Amino acid sequence: MEKLFKRIKLKYYWIVAFLLGTLGMYVMLSYAQMLSTGKYILLADDGLYLYAAEIRMCVKNILHGESLWYSFANCLGANTAAGLAGVMFNPFNILFILFPKADVNIIAAVIVIAKTGTAAAAFQIFSSKVLKIRNFYSILFALFYSMCSFGMIYGPVHFNWLDGLYILPLTAIAVYKAVREGKYFLLAISYAYIFIAQPYQGFLMAVFGLLYFALLLGFSGKEKRTGPVWIRILKFLFSFLTAVLIAAFVLLPAVLCLRTYYTFDFSVPETKTTLMQVFNNLFWGEIQNFTLAPYVYCGVPCLLLLPFYFTEKRIPAKERTLYGILLAVFAIACIFPPVLAFLQAFDRSGTWNYRFAFIITFLLCTMACRETVYIRHIKAKSFLVYGIFLLVFFIAEGRLEKLEIGGLSKNNLMGLAINAAFILVWTVLVWAYITKRKYRMTLSVLVLFVTLFECIGNGCFCLSSDEYRALAEKEGYYYAWSDDMDYVFGEVGKKETGDEFYRMIILGDYHKNSDADKGYNGLTDYGFSGNERIKSFMRNIGFYVEENRISVTGYTEPSEMLLGVKYNARLHSDMVVLGYDSKPDIKENGQVLPIGFMVEKGALNHVEMTDNVFENQNVIFQSISGVDGMFEPVSENLITVDTDGLILSEEENPVIYADNSGSGLIVFRVSETDNPVYMQIASSVLPGETEGLYYDISENMASGSDSCPWISFAAKLWESGSNHYLSLRSGDGFPGYFPTDDIYIYELNRDKMTEAEESLKSEPFVTEIIRNGYMKGRVSVKDDRRVLFLSVPYEEGWKVNINNTDAECVPVLNGTFLGVVLPDKGEYEIELKYHCPGAKAGGFISLAGLGLLALLLVTEMKKYRKR
Repeated sequence: MEKLFKRIKLKYYWIVAFLLGTLGMYVMLSYAQMLSTGKYILLADDGLYLYAAEIRMCVKNILHGESLWYSFANCLGANTAAGLAGVMFNPFNILFILFPKADVNIIAAVIVIAKTGTAAAAFQIFSSKVLKIRNFYSILFALFYSMCSFGMIYGPVHFNWLDGLYILPLTAIAVYKAVREGKYFLLAISYAYIFIAQPYQGFLMAVFGLLYFALLLGFSGKEKRTGPVWIRILKFLFSFLTAVLIAAFVLLPAVLCLRTYYTFDFSVPETKTTLMQVFNNLFWGEIQNFTLAPYVYCGVPCLLLLPFYFTEKRIPAKERTLYGILLAVFAIACIFPPVLAFLQAFDRSGTWNYRFAFIITFLLCTMACRETVYIRHIKAKSFLVYGIFLLVFFIAEGRLEKLEIGGLSKNNLMGLAINAAFILVWTVLVWAYITKRKYRMTLSVLVLFVTLFECIGNGCFCLSSDEYRALAEKEGYYYAWSDDMDYVFGEVGKKETGDEFYRMIILGDYHKNSDADKGYNGLTDYGFSGNERIKSFMRNIGFYVEENRISVTGYTEPSEMLLGVKYNARLHSDMVVLGYDSKPDIKENGQVLPIGFMVEKGALNHVEMTDNVFENQNVIFQSISGVDGMFEPVSENLITVDTDGLILSEEENPVIYADNSGSGLIVFRVSETDNPVYMQIASSVLPGETEGLYYDISENMASGSDSCPWISFAAKLWESGSNHYLSLRSGDGFPGYFPTDDIYIYELNRDKMTEAEESLKSEPFVTEIIRNGYMKGRVSVKDDRRVLFLSVPYEEGWKVNINNTDAECVPVLNGTFLGVVLPDKGEYEIELKYHCPGAKAGGFISLAGLGLLALLLVTEMKKYRKR
């Protein structure tokens, strides 16, 4: 092994780093049983529900030649520019297009492994070019950097965010060359790449690059830079602008989409993170907390060498100060909410914190790697004393955490023992390297094996832990769910022979009921579509709406009819996993409206909404069809309430509350009606203590936490003849309460629903062609109604052509849906096309950016030839 490394030339070290990085990640995923032969799938949380779903949707559009900028399989239909920016322009994701039928988890695993190796190679190149580390240890810290906690956590959860790991070292090289050598071409290329591949990571690169450039420029003497400072600053800004312009075809449509439909939270988050907790997460085996703890593990050697970096007088004081300031800025961001919110781009900055943690690991690895040049000058005694201090400090810190001074430590005795062992092993290895000169090559090889053992061991421990696997799907359940979905589409496909547009509701795991997951046209959304008008409308008619998700929980028969829901399916994937031979239940709705139909002009007016979702639906149908009173309140004498543990008070303004003796149950019964009955608890009046109360699963409710009644939605009562039932359950010691005045129980008048259906179906929009971003059909206007209502969200970008004449689209129902005003009675052929705002302009701007890049390249080539 020693002879092998002696034969490897320095210029090939990056290849060695790449191979070892890919090997390390492969071993970690294999041990965690997350590859093709394992018991678990790789993707977890957003990696599965969001990114993989969006990628599948985009790949389907590409392979079928449909619009990339719009999809009917994203909620009720949405601009997909923000989703494309987040997933599809990433160069690694071309693998999903090349292998469209492959298991998405396998392709994602290949991408995670490849990005890990690329990050190791990039750091080794940075070490060689910037730090001037031309020894074996550049590979060692490249491995620690590439297999840090950030890579382990964000690989399965946000595999697209791993681009920051390999672009950060390249950006640092580009900034260094700009300041020291006056070369800016690489800077423009690196920024353009990351802005296209992952815009949020591009934002972080911009912040880091600006700080690094300013400090490097400020601390560089005149002999280390060429030209005036102001020229350097202008060229930096020119390179940055060039990169932004090149990426405009991605950035401009995404920015316009987010500005129109997404609500950023500019509030400063609360954070309980302390520097003690940040320090604790630097050690081996600390399972990272997804909302509070930064993912900064990067190996024990970084901790051992860091103090000596700052005391090493052979390293210029300006260099030590430069990296010290950078480290301080990003470390302070972990505990200082305003900076944290800024680095989170004000995107739900109170959750999923420390997406910038890889910058901290980069700086730690950079300083430790730089110190290896002078490692032989470290006094052995000083190093042993510091190693003992670090060990004692870690043990003491862990004990303090157990006393809840810090509160987040998960270190047990095994964790303490393993970390103590690693600190001891590394202390001895470095001490031996300092004192036993003739064995340094042998020790170097031993160091490599210990490095791989520590990195891989930490990854195996974290990825296979019960806490982490709680976020991932078990293979059996995931594939049972996938098979159930395929079964539903197959059964529905047997019934569908025409081009008629229809929507479906699929109930199962509420996290995976996103339309994008399988490309069906549903009502749900979990992803980049943040259309606040649609979310508000869906909430007002009884659906459960979260900050970033619309669920199918809470639909009613009139809302299904209005939105064109033709099929309902309930999955039983969990029963399949338990061994039951269970197929999904599929129901075809008898009353369903087409995607478009003529409505009253009242739909153009503003419709007042209240917290009562049933009265809201009455108002909506009255405004579009003239039919009023579709929902009617149930008479109090038909409602009975039985309690067990939960108590219904006998006061003048009764409330429901529970004693603290144990769990409770309350059952609502409605008798003597054959109509469907729904119940809503208005969320605006519920106290926070009610978060211990749950509905029993009802017919229109997905499984999971959607069953919480403090979420305002229309829950359907179970039917048994002319009787209807719904129960609420409380947990142990439930202390909550809420007024019964805010419980709305309504029955659906099916006769009026049929009247509205027949009225609206009398003038349908008959679709001839419908694809993502395109609709063509005809409508025959026979009555006095002049507004064509389309159950498609209103967005800027839709253009309409009526009988070969361009016209304007109008918003209907509080600006929520797409409408077309027709002039008179008669036959009309209507064609609608979606043109993504900013897509064409972004393309032209990108061409201009490429022109500036060419100019930058020519200028630098001329300077090179002169030299």
